[in-house]
Amino acid sequence: MEESAYFMAKRGADGRPPRVTIQDVARLADVSVATVSAVINGNVPVSEKRTERVRAAMAALRYQPDERARTLRTGRSRMLGLVIPDVTNPFYPEMLREIEHAARVRDHSVLLCDSNNDPEQERRHLEALYARRVDGALVACVDSKVSYDWLDPLGFPVVFFERYPFSGHYQAISTDHRAASFHATKHLIQFGHRRIAFFLTNPDLSSSSERTAGYQAAFADAGVPMPPSMLIAHVEGAQGGYNAMRRLCANPEKRPTALLCTNSVLLLGAARAARESGLQCPRDISLICFDNPVWTEHFPPAITTLAQPKGEIARRALELLLARIEKKAPTLEESTIEWLKDELVVRESTGPAPTP
Repeated sequence: MEESAYFMAKRGADGRPPRVTIQDVARLADVSVATVSAVINGNVPVSEKRTERVRAAMAALRYQPDERARTLRTGRSRMLGLVIPDVTNPFYPEMLREIEHAARVRDHSVLLCDSNNDPEQERRHLEALYARRVDGALVACVDSKVSYDWLDPLGFPVVFFERYPFSGHYQAISTDHRAASFHATKHLIQFGHRRIAFFLTNPDLSSSSERTAGYQAAFADAGVPMPPSMLIAHVEGAQGGYNAMRRLCANPEKRPTALLCTNSVLLLGAARAARESGLQCPRDISLICFDNPVWTEHFPPAITTLAQPKGEIARRALELLLARIEKKAPTLEESTIEWLKDELVVRESTGPAPTP
């Protein structure tokens, strides 16, 4: 179907067409405005033949429905916010891809907000999403000690994923960080490692707190003393991982024989420091990290990881959020967390502890 003569006639003196309206689509498709609206919204059955004519007219005119008008009419924008703490962490772009895919299947769009690990910036993002009539938001919180109770009077639906608050009433979807850390540490202990370092970022995060508990529990379960000087918090970025490992390697007799990192970025820096200290992996040091970015499989040697089920996290988080938006979920009188399992992907970077 080509652009009709009546529409060509509506062009201005500069040759540019005006904004296409639903009336233009109806006229070109030779149907009523109500029929075009029914095809767009999918709320009233329309014959296949008429639907094809409407869609062909929309394509010919490059028509885009007025989302602002639809939001005012239906009370729904079909837009969801995604608030993440650090877009440079490989885990979150991968989650964005999974969440966008899950949202697209449900005819929703996603608006990304990066909090830059700043609680105030995170709050401003949430306030802006609410002001823009976004239907709800998925949030990986910056600090689990922060209260989100201020959202309750607004009636703004929020579901947390992987990181959740320590207090308040909320819904969350998360992998079992404690169990994952326990299994990773136990894997190293069974290889004979005792000096197992553990690098984490912010200890005031639910994920860090649970992972620390799992690390400690693995030593207790094995009846092995935990090396307290090797549990190092507030390690940030690749440079932080590098600096922490250089300090630990300064004394050859007390350096770790294994390392568990709470994300892959920390491990990148730590692996470089270990190499510069003359250590070979896994002969002298075994390495494990959370997350499972594609590079870990191709890194020399391939890195043992704890892989989160990103697709399942995205689908379940979206389902919970849409249920709240559609008021199918009960009023929150207490916090609920749905737990998923990480997978320990054993590769070449872990092996027996070096012989003294």
